[in-house]
Amino acid sequence: MPYIGNTSPSRFVSNRAASVYSGDGSTTAFTLEQAVVQDEDILVSVDGVVQEPSVAYAVSNATTLTFTAAPSSNAGNNIFVYYLASQVGTVGHPSNQALNATTGTFSGAITGGGVLTTGGNVVIPDAGNIGSASDTDAMAISSGGVVTFSQTPVGIGATLTEQATTSGTTKDFTVPSTSKVIYVGLMGCSFSGSNDTWLMQLGTSGGIVTSGYISAATYTGGGSTVGGQAVTATNGLAFYYSAGAGGEVYGQIVITSMGSNKYTSHGHLASGSYISNYAGYASIGGALTTVRLTTSNGRTLDAGAVNVTYIE
Repeated sequence: MPYIGNTSPSRFVSNRAASVYSGDGSTTAFTLEQAVVQDEDILVSVDGVVQEPSVAYAVSNATTLTFTAAPSSNAGNNIFVYYLASQVGTVGHPSNQALNATTGTFSGAITGGGVLTTGGNVVIPDAGNIGSASDTDAMAISSGGVVTFSQTPVGIGATLTEQATTSGTTKDFTVPSTSKVIYVGLMGCSFSGSNDTWLMQLGTSGGIVTSGYISAATYTGGGSTVGGQAVTATNGLAFYYSAGAGGEVYGQIVITSMGSNKYTSHGHLASGSYISNYAGYASIGGALTTVRLTTSNGRTLDAGAVNVTYIE
C-alpha cells in the first residue's frame, strides 16, 4: 500500500570498521577510506593516544583527515581511525526511470547511449577538445574562444597556396576527391607568343584528361557593340578565346560536381576592355584530383598568379 516518507533503501552496505596509516613525521593529510560528515564521526588514535576532534585533527571534503601536527614516524602502522557509524542505507535510482535534478556534479566520465539535449549552453574547460570516440581532439577551443580544427571541415571552403603564372606552360592544383565546388581565380595571367585559347583541364589519379570536353567561350568588348567571336574545344574547358600575347586575364572559373565523376563549369573573365563568358562540361571517368591551368597550344606563362578554393 502507499506510504508517506522517504524512499526506502534499495540495499544496505556496511561501513568500513577502521583504517590504519603509517606516520612519517612530516605528512599531515591522509585519505579516509570511508566518507564522514563531521570530525566526531571518527575516533583517531596516534601511537596509542586518542586524539581530540577538531583540535588534534579535522576532516574536510568528507574523506581528508588532516592533523594539526604531523604524526610521528614510529615503525609500522601507528595511526588508527575507527569509524563510529556502523551501517548506512543507500537509495538506488531505478534504471528505467528518468532522473530529474536542478544541478549535478560528476567526478568521472559520463557515458550515454542517446542524444544530449540542453536548454542552455555547453561549456568545456579552457583549451578543451570536442571530438568523436575515434578522434577526440577534432575541434579544440582555446581559453580565448578560438576554435581550431584538426582536419579541414566539410562544407567550409579551403584555399590552396597561390601559384605565380610567370613560368612554365601549366599550373596544377591538387584538390580532394570529395570536392563539390572548385573556384579558380586568375589574377593577371598572361603568356608569351602568338594568340591562343586559355584552358582548364581536369585530372584523376590516372592523370590529366585531355579529351572528351564540351565547352564554348565567346568574347565581346574592345569598343564594339556587336557580338564577338567564339570558340569550342574538346581538349579542355576553353574559357578565353583568342587571347593576345601579354594580355592579362582576370576573373573566376567555377567547376561543380554533378555526381558520377561528371562536372559542369562556367566563368566570367576580363582582359583589357574585352569580356569573356564560357560554359562547359566534362565526364572524366574517375574522381577529380587535379585542376590544371594551361593553353591550347602550350604557351609559356609570363605574368600574374592563379589560385584555387574548394568546398567539399
